[in-house]
Amino acid sequence: MSRVTNIPTNRWLVVALGILAVVVIMTFALSQPTTFTPGQVLIIGDSITEKPAMATNQGNLGWWQYLLDGRNDMFKFSAESGSGYVAKGSRGTTFFDRLPDISKTRPRAIIIAGGVNDRHAAYPADTIRRYYDALSQTIKKTGIPPSNVYVFVPRPAGVATEITELVKANAERIGVHFVSVPGYSTTFDGLHPDSAGAKQIEQNFVTNSDFGERLE
Repeated sequence: MSRVTNIPTNRWLVVALGILAVVVIMTFALSQPTTFTPGQVLIIGDSITEKPAMATNQGNLGWWQYLLDGRNDMFKFSAESGSGYVAKGSRGTTFFDRLPDISKTRPRAIIIAGGVNDRHAAYPADTIRRYYDALSQTIKKTGIPPSNVYVFVPRPAGVATEITELVKANAERIGVHFVSVPGYSTTFDGLHPDSAGAKQIEQNFVTNSDFGERLE
């Protein structure tokens, strides 16, 4: 009798161990950060991103061009000079207005690089909070994990510090990466990076995040 009753018990044990092994493997796989190509990355930004995107290899290199490092691929862009979370850009839109670009392009990863144009905006805190609430809902709907979203405020040292803190607090609140990118060397206008400044932005972005490790 004991042998008869032990057979199903042993079978259940084998099944249970098999299920456990599958769960462990799946958990490990899901915990590993996914990689992405430049063509799967959407960059939302202002003129610091847009101008080099419009005139590749003309004048100063853009920070994102250093990220490409010679790859035969290109990022997706939703960038507009003068724009920010509150500030309307050259074509009359804000980052908020361009949130639908995420659903349209369906990237695997997002970089939001901006905020300096909001330094003179009135009452930016509420708009930035609502933007990140909407961003959280948008990435959920499009299946983009928060770990694939990177946020930073490219700005010269000492400029837009209040905006940077607002962006940081809201990015961390919804669980996306906030990347510390300190000041950089600028062109004659004291705001836009020159080529050396663009390289400094890229180096700080890569040093202070895992983006460079995940970009194929």
